[in-house]
Amino acid sequence: MTPAVLLQILLTVIGSGAIFTFLQFLITRHDTKQEKAKNNEIDSLRVELKDHLTNTNANWKETYCDRNFQMIDNLSKEMREGLADREERGLARYKEHEETINELKEAVLQLVQNDTEMKEYMKAIGESLTGLSHDKILYLSNKYTKRGAITLREKATLKSIYEPYKKLGGNGDCEVAFNYISKLPIVSEDKAKELDVSIRD
Repeated sequence: MTPAVLLQILLTVIGSGAIFTFLQFLITRHDTKQEKAKNNEIDSLRVELKDHLTNTNANWKETYCDRNFQMIDNLSKEMREGLADREERGLARYKEHEETINELKEAVLQLVQNDTEMKEYMKAIGESLTGLSHDKILYLSNKYTKRGAITLREKATLKSIYEPYKKLGGNGDCEVAFNYISKLPIVSEDKAKELDVSIRD
């Protein structure tokens, strides 16, 4: 084949675009081979990683999880047995001392009842003392008001009655009377007797 014929064939092929198609085919084929090799490598790595994770998980489960679960089960069993044993021993001790425990219960109930009764009794005494103090304060206040004077002894006595009365929750009548009497002039015992005689006469 002459060079001219070859040149003619080459020009015909180039003109028809077949050479570009052929080159594109070669490039595409090369890229496809590379992509396939890359995918095969990725798949291989994926399988290796999966196998590694599976083995690791199995080892971890066997080493840690299963052992810990077994330990927890053993502890739970021991605790249940211990609690049951302690409950049984406690019940036996309770039965052994049941009579004493019942006596103590009765004693405590009696103490509570006595305490309640004592509180009620003390309340009644307090109310009675409040009433007596109220009457005494008003009686003495009336006496000293009529006289218009008070001795130091009488003032101290009245104060000793009024202060506990106030702590017991006495009303305000006696407070008014006490405050008024506290401002009366102070006189001697003799002068007080003299004033009392003059009032009676």
